[in-house]
Amino acid sequence: MRRIRAPWVAALALLAALPATADDVAVAVPDLRAAILRAYQQGQLATADALTARLLGARPEDPLGLQVSALIARDRGQLPQARAAVRAAFAAAQSDRQRHEAARLAAEIAAAEGRDLALRYWLRQAGSAAPTPAERQAAAAALRQLREMSAWEGRLQFSLSPSNNVNGGSDSPFNLIDGRPEIGMLSEDAQALEGVIATLQADGSLRLARSTTTETRLTFGLDAKRVRMSDAARDRAETLTDGDLAETTLSLGLDHSLATARPGGVWRLNGALGLGESGDSGNRSASIGLAREQKLDGRNTLGLALDWTVERPTSAGGREQRRPQITASWQGLRPGGTRLGLSFSAYAVETSSGQRRRHGAMVQASLAPARALGPVTLSTAVGASFAFYPDFRVGIIVPEGGRQDETVFAQISAVPTDVNWAGFAPQVTLRASRTDSNISAFDSHQIGVVFGVKSLF
Repeated sequence: MRRIRAPWVAALALLAALPATADDVAVAVPDLRAAILRAYQQGQLATADALTARLLGARPEDPLGLQVSALIARDRGQLPQARAAVRAAFAAAQSDRQRHEAARLAAEIAAAEGRDLALRYWLRQAGSAAPTPAERQAAAAALRQLREMSAWEGRLQFSLSPSNNVNGGSDSPFNLIDGRPEIGMLSEDAQALEGVIATLQADGSLRLARSTTTETRLTFGLDAKRVRMSDAARDRAETLTDGDLAETTLSLGLDHSLATARPGGVWRLNGALGLGESGDSGNRSASIGLAREQKLDGRNTLGLALDWTVERPTSAGGREQRRPQITASWQGLRPGGTRLGLSFSAYAVETSSGQRRRHGAMVQASLAPARALGPVTLSTAVGASFAFYPDFRVGIIVPEGGRQDETVFAQISAVPTDVNWAGFAPQVTLRASRTDSNISAFDSHQIGVVFGVKSLF
């Protein structure tokens, strides 16, 4: 706050006693604001309150008047009144500085009242409106500390993605097998159909126990996908419906972490039970995982994870699947702030069904430059995968070498640098993938634009 010169000290009582006409106040608004600040700085709450009332009587949405009114109510322990005043101050703010200061005060009031969600909201608003990088980082650090202190953790993601291939269908109406003379025909349902894909991911956890080296959490999650085919795709489809492409998964589990003797290292052991539904079929699953993460220094982190999942259909006659998987990863932070990532995973699906028995692998690299490109920050990822089905059949035909699928994919995401609400910014991602198979029914390409929301801190 700016300092007020000595002559204003003598003017405080005079200003408080002047007639409260709008014209009188309008002429002296800068002087009245200065007097309000001076009175508050000197702890003269009654005088500051009287002057603030005069200012707000003439200008009900004056940002400084509302802010000081909230400060006075807070100092007097009148938290509900302070909360209402600071909300009004935030709504009336005319600059990032005013919004930031109002949000900071609102966060203090929320903390004093023990309102955790409100505190998080106002810390986000303070960070979003921060006029300097240092103040933005301070708000983000306070939010991280609050998350660390809270027993609850949560994450919510959703997206809408127009796509040329919502069903993973083939590019061609013909089914050709490499090395075979036969030509088959694919139904419209087995060919690529366009539409929109909506996804929702909600994950949460509750801390059950924590010590200096260990932590145990109860975890739960919801993954949902819904599809709406275009009118043209509906006309083409023979029996396929939007509901056939819907997927929902619920999970409940435990996660235990243990810090290692080596600084920056942690072991994680997790287990979960799940229920899933895909179209008109359902399944039950159980999984267990062991992971090791090690920070080599302040900029590089290595990870290794082993997972085992057993999935059993809920319908009679369904065949159990077992899926072991290993994943290795590296994450790096360059001196300028650019983030790099590299991961490799290999898996197998063990089942009595030859059509589903397979093994495969995937490699992916990611890049998130520190510098914005014009008005947006960018991040990108590219990768490749393969899947081998040794016992796959097409009717009575056994393809030589089994079924072999090779996929390449890439995506680029853009987040505007100056558009956000409470630290949440819109994100647009362009995704493309192409799969080549020795069985043409599985040749496909997919292009989609994903609209979502990203948390900036």
